[in-house]
Amino acid sequence: MARPRSLAVIAAEGDQLKTLEALRDKLARRLDSPKTAPRDFAALTRHFVQVGKEIESLKVRAATAKNSAGIADESTCANPVADAPSEAMTPIQELSAAVKAKRMRIVPAS
Repeated sequence: MARPRSLAVIAAEGDQLKTLEALRDKLARRLDSPKTAPRDFAALTRHFVQVGKEIESLKVRAATAKNSAGIADESTCANPVADAPSEAMTPIQELSAAVKAKRMRIVPAS
């Protein structure tokens, strides 16, 4: 098995998501290691969970940025004006309809 790249090398590349994923993997190896002291296990576990949440948050923000940047996805219809509702919607109704149409999860910012 090839030795994983150094966390410092990955961090130097400047990609925060890849850095967090490398950190998550390193924490997972430490948690699985029989050499890990029991006193360190709880702190490593908390850190592992926090890094996982941050990775998920970055992925959600990236997906949201793509959608808000006007990148069309497969569910976008060819003629949005033809499919527009007949009566005006409030902004919250528009958001609810968009979330429902895209089956998106709304994740509160932390």
